[in-house]
Amino acid sequence: MPSRRAPPHGPGWPRLTGPGPQRKNARKEFIMQAHVGDSIRITVLSDPPLVGEIVEVLGPDGAPPYRVKFPNGHELVMNPSPDTIIEHKRPR
Repeated sequence: MPSRRAPPHGPGWPRLTGPGPQRKNARKEFIMQAHVGDSIRITVLSDPPLVGEIVEVLGPDGAPPYRVKFPNGHELVMNPSPDTIIEHKRPR
């Protein structure tokens, strides 16, 4: 009998979701994670991308929603869309 290990989860790892233990009709779900200080890039058609800084993570374990501050001073709480890119800050 094959070993039944749980698949690895974390940033960038797909998690299979769906009905049944064999995951028939399963779909891949990617988990977005961010930390305070990371940049968020939002692509908008026909406009240059909006780039802001994540100032607060409101979800568990780095998950959305995020409080984002933009260069013009505006802040908003957002749940990013799938075409949003998180740019992790580099360690010093």
